[in-house]
Amino acid sequence: MAISAAAQGDPWAALRVFEGKWEGPVTGKPGKQFSSREYKFELNGKFLSQKDKSVYEPKSPGAQPEVREDVRLFQLRHEFEEDRVEAIPQ
Repeated sequence: MAISAAAQGDPWAALRVFEGKWEGPVTGKPGKQFSSREYKFELNGKFLSQKDKSVYEPKSPGAQPEVREDVRLFQLRHEFEEDRVEAIPQ
């Protein structure tokens, strides 16, 4: 994602709207679930972290719910006179 020149004072400006925790029910092909996602700036704003957690309803009575968790880090890269946000490979 390229960051506009207008945001040069704060290269993360376009993404700050996502900062915080987002959660709620989700339905889809895998089934019903409750998902949460949190975006937080880390290490003095050098990285943006994304933490996801989804809890799926059990497929059968007596079964445990399936839980999936994921963490990603994003960094700013300065290339070709513009800033780019890139996911760090896992």
